[in-house]
Amino acid sequence: FCVTTVARGAGRSIPVEMSVWPHEKAREMVQAQKKFLVAPCICRRERTMMGEGCEKPEEACLIFGSATDYYRRNGLGRMIDLQETLDELQVLFEFGYLT
Repeated sequence: FCVTTVARGAGRSIPVEMSVWPHEKAREMVQAQKKFLVAPCICRRERTMMGEGCEKPEEACLIFGSATDYYRRNGLGRMIDLQETLDELQVLFEFGYLT
């Protein structure tokens, strides 16, 4: 699970290796946002191309705030609404990305 937000104009990513968030904390953070985008996990995409894919969903990176504009303009993901974002969090929880 990877989160990208914009702080002072710079994107910041938090890879899954650094922390696994409690489900409630992730939901709170999502509900505080106004713009949502889901993007493919580049690590999973790369592994699949190498024939080492897994059963976990490729669409696993959630992007928020003004960073969504960059991703959308460059065709790097798709815009989603709050409910779909919360649904995606549930899927990520089921795959063990949230506790």
